[in-house]
Amino acid sequence: MAEAAPAPVAAPVAAPAKAAAKKPVNPVKLAAAEKRVGELEAEVAELDRQLADPKHMADAGRLAGLGRDREEAARRLEQAEAAWLEMMEG
Repeated sequence: MAEAAPAPVAAPVAAPAKAAAKKPVNPVKLAAAEKRVGELEAEVAELDRQLADPKHMADAGRLAGLGRDREEAARRLEQAEAAWLEMMEG
């Protein structure tokens, strides 16, 4: 009877690398960043509401201005969210 081949031995698994030490988040700065994001979300929502308001449909200039304002508010919101995320990730 033929001998069975020895079972393959798995390569040793390296211990997981320790996570890089995260810098503690300043709670005051975090609260300010969260407040700023909330304010900008509200601003974008208000501009969306105004853009959807039928009374502005007849005023192309007003609509264009609201559209520009919304784009600018959305850009500021994106920056504020990125700053908040960076703060959270350390």
